[in-house]
Amino acid sequence: MRIVYIYPHLAHWGGVERILIDKMNLLSHCEDYEVFAVTYNQSGHEIPYHLDSKVRFVDLDVRTHARYRYRGLRRLWEGWRRHRWLYLRLKNCLAEIRPDIIVATNSGELSLLNKLKGNIPLIVESHDGYEHIGHSSSMTWLHRWNVRRRYRQLHKADVIISLTDIDA
Repeated sequence: MRIVYIYPHLAHWGGVERILIDKMNLLSHCEDYEVFAVTYNQSGHEIPYHLDSKVRFVDLDVRTHARYRYRGLRRLWEGWRRHRWLYLRLKNCLAEIRPDIIVATNSGELSLLNKLKGNIPLIVESHDGYEHIGHSSSMTWLHRWNVRRRYRQLHKADVIISLTDIDA
């Protein structure tokens, strides 16, 4: 079984990164699993935790954050262009790997994954609660619209796991 974990980058000394890497390392030692870690903003940064050599690491090198170097219309253009790059590179990557399961932990790429997954089950792991989405009265209408759009994309996934809801 081929499992693909998609995450923007594994470059921080953070809890989510540590959990993801630990899970990928553990799954890679199971006989029937091939585990792939796909990032799109790693950009040559070192992975702070030990990633087992059995986990196949792929960085799409899109650097979606680079749009913030610009202002105004140029920022919008760069954002659109890099979003398109991410779509095309992710499409090619998934076609090459042919995964049995896709696991995402970030809502940023959900609209792309919902388009690209086809019949492949998409699992979304939430490492923060999604219960709060859309409930703040201090949000602007644009922010509320964006949050609701992401919420709809989240619920198109096949399985949603909220790790904040699991009792320790």
